[in-house]
Amino acid sequence: MRFLFLPRAFIISISLLSLFPSLLYAQPRISFDTEIIDFGKVAAGTSVQGRFTFTNTGDRTLLIRGLRPG
Repeated sequence: MRFLFLPRAFIISISLLSLFPSLLYAQPRISFDTEIIDFGKVAAGTSVQGRFTFTNTGDRTLLIRGLRPG
């Protein structure tokens, strides 16, 4: 009984993907309003801050798992 179920499940999965190809190719995509912030010359010991605004322009949930200063 189990052997008959697996091929059927596979065929059903392939059929669903052919009906909804976006499920197969859906991806998150991050888009920034700007990718560079130029602070110019900054004196040593001075603190500066910048803000990046981004949008998920993809069709899946965007997960951000970590950030590192560059």
